[in-house]
Amino acid sequence: MSSKIVTKEAVEKFVNMFPDLFDEDFLLHDEICAQDLLWGALGESCGGYNSAIDADILSCMREMAGDNPSFNTDISTKLQLDPKYIEIIQYLVCGAGLAEYGTSPRGAWLTQKGLDFVKAFDQLVIC
Repeated sequence: MSSKIVTKEAVEKFVNMFPDLFDEDFLLHDEICAQDLLWGALGESCGGYNSAIDADILSCMREMAGDNPSFNTDISTKLQLDPKYIEIIQYLVCGAGLAEYGTSPRGAWLTQKGLDFVKAFDQLVIC
């Protein structure tokens, strides 16, 4: 994912779609990158410094979407990433209320809010 600056209008529209995900000070920043939207929604202000991680989170979320979401091992195989890394990403996404987590087999699936988030993000930024 690039550090593309998103227009203020697009950011405001996006944040207003998911008001419970963003800190009240989020819109006070002069320039907001796509990564800021991702990490802001996850409740973390320290993310967005490694675009490969940002892209991995979004790829994992896309794999968690749909009628038959993939489980950890399936996602890790498809994305060629360590299963523990996938599980940590899923914990972050679940912690933000964008997904639910199952225990057997291990895996997570996006909530409706998570599905809406990925769709809106993909319309905002092409990764």
